[in-house]
Formats: sequence, C-alpha cells, structure tokens
Amino acid sequence: MIVGSEAGYPDAGWIQALPKQFWLSGVQMVFFASLSAAASYVIVSLCTLDVGIYCWPDSWWANWWFFNLIFAAVTGGIATVWFLIGCFRDLHALFRRLSAT
Repeated sequence: MIVGSEAGYPDAGWIQALPKQFWLSGVQMVFFASLSAAASYVIVSLCTLDVGIYCWPDSWWANWWFFNLIFAAVTGGIATVWFLIGCFRDLHALFRRLSAT
C-alpha cells in the first residue's frame, strides 16, 4: 500500500524551492575543507612558536583542551537526546500506523 501526501506527510515545497544544482561539487567541498584545515594548522603553529607571532602559555592550552572536552561532551549529549526523541516519535508513529492496518 502506497500512502500519498494526504496521509499527513509534511509539505515538501521547500525541497522544490532549492536550486536544481548545488554550486560546488563534492570534490570542491573537500578541497576547500582541507585547504581551510591546512591554513588553520599553519596559523596556529605560527602562533605557538617561541620565535613566531605570539607564544601561548601552557595554561591556555590546558584551558583550550578542557573547553574542547566539555564542548564535545555537551554536543554529543544534546545530539543523543535529539536523536532519541526523534527515534521514539517515529517508532510511535510506526506502531500507530501498523495498528491501523
């Protein structure tokens, strides 16, 4: 049984409003991502050399890694809860549709 849009699916008009073709190919996106990562690496490396632009103290590095740890943990926790809510919502809809047939 194929269910049409009258069954309560959300409107897909926003998908049709997107451009027909994305302005960057996958290869170009990977190139720009790797180029920005390499540029960031060089800039941060220059900032941390003793003879470079500026020497960051060790306490800043400890704070930086602590921030990264906390940020990753909070982001992971929020994403986990978000996906669990969506999972249970979809499972509820699935079992409701299965019981209706």
